[in-house]
Amino acid sequence: METYRIITLDFLTLGHHSPITNHHSPPTYVEKILRKFDLRDPKILDLACGTGTLTLELTARGYKASGADSAPEMLRIARKKAESCSSSVTFFEMDLRTVQGVPTYDVVLCLYDSINYLLSLRDVASALAGISDLLLPGGLFIFDVCTENNSLKYFRDFTECEHGDGFSYTRHSFYRPRDRMQINEFEIRFDDRPGRWNETHRQKIYSSNEILSVIEASPLEMLRMYDDSSFRPATDNSDRIHFVLRKPPLTSS
Repeated sequence: METYRIITLDFLTLGHHSPITNHHSPPTYVEKILRKFDLRDPKILDLACGTGTLTLELTARGYKASGADSAPEMLRIARKKAESCSSSVTFFEMDLRTVQGVPTYDVVLCLYDSINYLLSLRDVASALAGISDLLLPGGLFIFDVCTENNSLKYFRDFTECEHGDGFSYTRHSFYRPRDRMQINEFEIRFDDRPGRWNETHRQKIYSSNEILSVIEASPLEMLRMYDDSSFRPATDNSDRIHFVLRKPPLTSS
């Protein structure tokens, strides 16, 4: 898994992962899942949190949330954002493949296709094993993945130019079916500094059966697979799949 220096992952967070953004906002969808599984006042860890957008929004909605990411620059921005809104959110520096050394949680999140940034099934398996250790018995792990259907439909050869608050960027995305690799090339300019920044993001596009096989071998149990940000069952035509896993609850002896 590569660590990215600049804040392009937050651009994806803002909805630029697809040319069509018709899904519910992630905080609202997370809340709906928590209500569906009757989790009340859960303690939440937001893995691959980037610059803390989702973490801070959940906190603003009254949840006890912490964030974790492997990129020090993103965490620096996340902590600055938390300070600016007088939030006491804790952010940890941590790689998805070796999650450890933090408290236990009722819910762990890993959204915005961050699992696709793990480029081998071995890495996905390592992540699930570590996440199981972070969950309290009965706790949920909620994550999503982008599918090959999404890559073939939108990203065969896709270019966009966008402007935001203090920055502009060009993104070129293309998909390599031979190794199921989604490539996203960013060129970013900031209004307050000269030059440009370039990054290439690589995402492995897994089949649902591959993900299911790793889940079956993990300490977690499968609860649901949802189509995009709905509660419809995922299908082969889904562009994005949300998985809800659970750490088995303790059994009374």
